[in-house]
Order: sequence, then structure tokens, then C-alpha cells
Amino acid sequence: MRVLQVDSGREWRGGQNQVWLLTRELRRVTGLEQVLVTRQGGELARRVTGDGVTVRGTAWEIGLDPRAWWHLRRTITAFQPDVIHVHDSHALTLAATVAMGRTLVATRRVDFHVGRFGAWRRPDRIIAVSGAVKQILIGDGIAADAITVVPDGIDPDETRRARNRQKPAFRQVLLVRRKNQTGSFAQELAQIIEVEDGHARPPQNRRRTFGAI
Repeated sequence: MRVLQVDSGREWRGGQNQVWLLTRELRRVTGLEQVLVTRQGGELARRVTGDGVTVRGTAWEIGLDPRAWWHLRRTITAFQPDVIHVHDSHALTLAATVAMGRTLVATRRVDFHVGRFGAWRRPDRIIAVSGAVKQILIGDGIAADAITVVPDGIDPDETRRARNRQKPAFRQVLLVRRKNQTGSFAQELAQIIEVEDGHARPPQNRRRTFGAI
């Protein structure tokens, strides 16, 4: 089986970390060949290349970059994937126009509503990262049997290494916002909390009240 992974890769966030972990694990699957199309020179491209997975980088400076669309089209023609797995909305919008009848899978990471005629109506299968995301999609008219919930994965070894690292001393101010006890949305209560060496210390219980948002 041939799988084409597509992520704009213009930033390094949780979604790109998941693509990296996915490609790394799929590399172990016998009989599966994969290629990643992403922004050339980005952090995602660097990490996936470092794991020995083929990356076909492209210029991808804006969300719907026409250069990325052209590169994606050429890659599909050359690689002939059985499945195209897209990992963000921009990747989906571009890939949906050049999938040429191939199975299109899209990962949905956010709980925003989708448009009635948008690209999110095109995938053969949507992978929602949580039940809450799935419910939003169902509410927007996506068939429930077209959505599979697959929570985010982690690297257990990296998690253990991070836990064992010595925590550097730091001092940070956090703004914690919560709805007031009357349940009104007209006001918010915000408390400033100082964090030092991992321990929260409210500084003199300072509070501020904000107007409606």
C-alpha cells in the first residue's frame, strides 16, 4: 500500500508533531510505502527526513499556495498513492481537487463548525481527535459512520525523558480567566498567578474584572 501524507508544515505545533509520530511508526509497517508532502525546510520536513521517510518538500508560504497545489498534483501522478491522508484544512482543500478518485482521509483536530459546501464534505473518512470533534462534525451534517475517533498519540520514551530532566528555575505570570459565579457572560473574573519553580503563588490575591467579550 502507498500512502501520501500531506501537511502544510508552515509551523511546528501539536498537529505537526502527530504527523511526525505517525510517519515514524508507519515506517515500521511491512509492505507500506509512504511519502510526505510538506513545506520545504520546515521543522516537520526536517524531523521526518531524519527518520528515513521520503519527504517531497515544496514552497508553501500561504495556506492555499498554488505552488504547493502544483507540486502535490505532480507527486500524486508520480507516486500513485492508494490513500491520501491530509492533516490540515489547507492540505485538504488542495488535495481534494487533485485526488483523482483515490481514497481521501482527513484528520480533524479542531472543534470549529464546517461549512455546508466546504472541503470537509469531500473525504472518504475523517479522523477526529476526540468525541467532541466528532459530535461537531455530526451536527454539521457529516455522516457518523464516516468519522473515526483516534486520540492524539505520545512518545512514551520522550515523555519519560522529559519527566526525568532537571526542571530549570523559572518565574512566569499567568492570567487565569474564569466565569463569575452568577454564570453571567457579561463579566469575567481574572486572577494573576505567579509561577516560580513550578509552584503557583497568587501574589497578594490581585483580581481584575473585565467587561463582556
